[in-house]
Amino acid sequence: MPISKAKSVLAVNDSDEPIFRAFGAVQRAVSPVAATKVTASALAEIDRILAGRRIAPDNPGRIEAAQIFMAIGAADSPMTPVGLAWIGAYAEAALEVAKVDVDNIDLRPDRESKAEMVVAGTVLGDRLFGAFRRAAGERVSRGRYGATHRATRRAGHGGPTE
Repeated sequence: MPISKAKSVLAVNDSDEPIFRAFGAVQRAVSPVAATKVTASALAEIDRILAGRRIAPDNPGRIEAAQIFMAIGAADSPMTPVGLAWIGAYAEAALEVAKVDVDNIDLRPDRESKAEMVVAGTVLGDRLFGAFRRAAGERVSRGRYGATHRATRRAGHGGPTE
C-alpha cells in the first residue's frame, strides 16, 4: 500500500469517524481498481443487481464488478439471462461472505485490530474465498458429472446427480 494511502487510512482510523468509514478507507486502500473505464450501462446493471444494499458510488467492488460485467458481456454478447443469473448468484454469495467477515471483525477487541482485520480480510479473504470456491467446484462437478453421471447416461437415464 502506498504511503499516502496508508496515511489516509490511519487518519480515518484514528478519528472519531464511524467505524464503517474507517473500514471503507481501508478497503479502498487495499482494493486496486483497474484503469479500465466502465460504461454507464454496466454500472446500471451492477446497481440493479446490488439494489437495496446501499453501496457507495465509488466502492471499488462496485467498479470492479462493472468491469467484470463488461468482460463477461464481451464473451457472452449480448448478456444472456443465464449470465445475469450467474452474476446475481455471486452477489448473493458475496453478501453471505461479507456477513461472516463482519462477524469476525466484531470479535476483535478494539478499533485498531478491527481495521487490521479489514486489511487482512480484504487481501487474504479474497484469495481464500477463491481457493475454497475452486475446491468446492471440484466436489460439485464430480458429483454432477463424475462416474455415476456417466453410468446413468449410458443406461438411458437423464439428469444430473449429486
